[in-house]
Amino acid sequence: MPVVEIAWWTASDAFVADKSLITPGLDFLKKVEGCNAVYSGFAVEENTYFLFLGTLSPFPLLFLNLTHSLPHTVWETLQHHKDLIAHPQYPQILGLGPTVGEGGIKLYHVAFQKDFTPALSAPFTEILAMNLKEGKTKEGLEEVLDKIASGIDKDNTEEYRPVTRGATVEEPEKVFYLSIGWKSPEFHKQIVEQDHILPDILQLREFVDYKLAYLADPNLVNPVIEFLKTVDGVLDTYIGIAEEENTLFAFVVWESLEHHITVTKHPEYPQIMQLGPCIASAEEGGSGLTLYHVDFIKPYTPSQSAPTTEVLAITLKEGKTKADLWRVLEAITAKIDEENPKYAPVTWGQTLEDEKKFYLTIGWDSSDAHRQIMGDPSFLPYLTDLRATAALKMVHVSLKRPALL
Repeated sequence: MPVVEIAWWTASDAFVADKSLITPGLDFLKKVEGCNAVYSGFAVEENTYFLFLGTLSPFPLLFLNLTHSLPHTVWETLQHHKDLIAHPQYPQILGLGPTVGEGGIKLYHVAFQKDFTPALSAPFTEILAMNLKEGKTKEGLEEVLDKIASGIDKDNTEEYRPVTRGATVEEPEKVFYLSIGWKSPEFHKQIVEQDHILPDILQLREFVDYKLAYLADPNLVNPVIEFLKTVDGVLDTYIGIAEEENTLFAFVVWESLEHHITVTKHPEYPQIMQLGPCIASAEEGGSGLTLYHVDFIKPYTPSQSAPTTEVLAITLKEGKTKADLWRVLEAITAKIDEENPKYAPVTWGQTLEDEKKFYLTIGWDSSDAHRQIMGDPSFLPYLTDLRATAALKMVHVSLKRPALL
């Protein structure tokens, strides 16, 4: 099989606002010898752009809008890519500079063991990056992946088969990629949670670094909900997993801070909350429980009751003040509410624990709707101003509101 280059980077503000900035880079790649196909697009979960480059002979050069994957370039051979890198004006010659945000471009070359065209041609492409755990073997991992692939191919839409995987050229004994085509993220979830596939996915946790416990069994959080029903002062709860990462978000609305403090004084706190099974261990890459109390300045119900809630963690930059941030947020949120009135108002607040940390929530129909609205060039000055004022971390969460009474 040909070698597939998988490259990804955080999109610059300018690129988010003007998707045509990638055109010169893609036009250049059309002319490069050995580059026979290009698949590119934004991840559903975040403003990360992915590029797949490589050979799909006898197929012509393809440009597909991947909405659930990384960018990939398919090369006829690895040497063809090395020849491009040897160009005296590389990487400027690619013309990608204006599209690249903080962190630069990351890339791997993957030798997929089966035809990757169906997966990359699907409406949604799942790309699973896997790092082999210490003491585990490549052969053992491949055995588990074969079982998972067999189960998924049995039930997945025919035109998006097969599941394919490959080791990276750069770290062939450590880093691997798996690619699956789906007709929708919802169908993906439906298939992988079936009884004949789920045990193999759970076994995969033993071999590679990724967290799966709550994702595999959302019912693990039920004891927490049952406990909260008994707690005096809990008014409301919203719980969900972030689209971008395996992070569980819980918004617990307290009548007062004192009510929560009373719970923390319980002799068996925090074990009494029964959160243990939902939290990844350090060995699984987990970082424990992070908790902030936020005093939102506007009603939070519209944004947290929406199909998708954007949760934006905001940390003031050195030399910036709360007043600076308020000025920026008031301007940008007014514009968002105007363009997205269905889930207005956007709300935000300062954390009680850290005067430099704030949280903002926005309701959207979907993460794609968020990108479509915020990708309008008219938002660029506001976003630039916000990023100059604070460091940002954004996720999308589909929050559920379990009944507490």
